[in-house]
Amino acid sequence: MVHASVRANKAAVVVFFVGLAHTVSCGQSSNTTGSGGGAGGSSGTSLGTSSTGGTTSGSTSGGGGAGSSSSVTSASSAASSTSSSSSSASASSTSSGGGTPTCTDGVKNGNETGVDCGGSCPACVPYVLGPPNTSTSVQNACTNGGDVSYICPRFMLFSGEMKQAAADDAAAHGWPAGAFNYGVATLNGAACCACYQIVYGALENNQFDYTPPKPLIIQNFNTGGANNAFDVFMGKGGEGAQTNGCSQLYTDYPSIGEPNGGGVRASSISACGMSESSLASAACVSAIAGDCDQIQASSSYVTTTTRTSCVEANTAGSLYHDNWNVRARQVECPAALTEVTGCKPNAGGNPQPDPTVQTVGQASSWGTYSTTTMEDCCKPSCAWPGNVNNTQAPWSAMYQCDGSGNPMHN
Repeated sequence: MVHASVRANKAAVVVFFVGLAHTVSCGQSSNTTGSGGGAGGSSGTSLGTSSTGGTTSGSTSGGGGAGSSSSVTSASSAASSTSSSSSSASASSTSSGGGTPTCTDGVKNGNETGVDCGGSCPACVPYVLGPPNTSTSVQNACTNGGDVSYICPRFMLFSGEMKQAAADDAAAHGWPAGAFNYGVATLNGAACCACYQIVYGALENNQFDYTPPKPLIIQNFNTGGANNAFDVFMGKGGEGAQTNGCSQLYTDYPSIGEPNGGGVRASSISACGMSESSLASAACVSAIAGDCDQIQASSSYVTTTTRTSCVEANTAGSLYHDNWNVRARQVECPAALTEVTGCKPNAGGNPQPDPTVQTVGQASSWGTYSTTTMEDCCKPSCAWPGNVNNTQAPWSAMYQCDGSGNPMHN
């Protein structure tokens, strides 16, 4: 898909990005047309020919799954206890301060049975499923009708599944609790399902004095993308020009920050000011929650997961919902992360994630990149098995989800 990397609120030093076109291939071939979604940019879809001779299309993420013959695991039932909670509550608990355990601090503490879940927090969401359905008959909701699918909400930054996977991998490897957050992103030139450790430095717009968020470990979920930029999937990220997916997945999806403003972001909200203290203020927290709570889907799971991601990625100390200068390198994919996505690459010669590298100074020898944000809801190109190589059978593609957020699997 075509992805114009127009950045919102950029300082003069990054003006060279404006108007630069780049391609995100979300289908089965390199024939590219249309538009697609990314933070601060427009996006597109590519149409190609599938291995079965039909026409395929893909985009950054995906939609419906109606009529699929594959199994689906109900995400909404696991999250039913949270269906009535809004992101306002999450935002207020995050800002409470004082070291008191909260349901949004990214650490298993208090009476929780998992990371930010169980006990007095919302119920934990299980994430281990069967192998993904790799049928090419399920089309991309952004470009087709009939039997279609979307990107899975479980892939979002700060989803319950990603939080639990990060905690489980930390325990398995002996990493400090909360060393990483998990997610998916697109990096131009990266292989489908390759993993990267990203360390955050300074905002591209250096007028803002916000604290960099903790490192991410992401898995690449699309082909194509901007040059030298990780387009990170999060609730109400930049939708871009590809609007067909989210308009189907959600019953109410606000146009805030669209098409090229990166969606809901604190740096575009006057109440959030330009400093870390103003970002943590009650006025900013309330304004962010008010914007994010406009998101509504028929599925309570999709609603809650998206609102939570939107709020937490705009929170002081975890402000991923903006464009950052970062350092990154490819790493071996952590096991629990691949359980969430469904795509398990064969082991290679890459280093393991390093929890001792938390600053760009410590990562000075790594590659230099930037980040953007996205949510266009389309089926990921890495959910098409023809785009994925060198994986552990039968884990040969990423999950695709139906309109209720249920992963399609065998």
